[in-house]
Amino acid sequence: MSAEAGHAEEGVTYDDVLEGHLVPGGAKKLTIWLDQGLCAQTDPELFHPKKGGRTTMAEKVCRQCAVIDPCLAYALETGVGGVWGGMSEGKRKTLIRERNKRAAQTPPPPHPSST
Repeated sequence: MSAEAGHAEEGVTYDDVLEGHLVPGGAKKLTIWLDQGLCAQTDPELFHPKKGGRTTMAEKVCRQCAVIDPCLAYALETGVGGVWGGMSEGKRKTLIRERNKRAAQTPPPPHPSST
């Protein structure tokens, strides 16, 4: 694996995540599912294309993976770079924006009135 592959926003690489189970900011995170991912058996460059590169093949690998759900949750929680949980960084950012927008539009539950 290349040390250059997959720089996350805080400078954590894909190798850091695979080898040290690190998340951005340097905090340790239990990721016992990580070694079960199909990505662990695939060229990591596929999941970290150069800017403007295609992510279609990586997303296809992810869709066949048994740990896609915890992988996506991990990526959404940590902001790690590259394709995780079947989604590119851009797609995850869009998902987060849409979730935040829906949450902002949802009225709060009615407050129980005291009688």
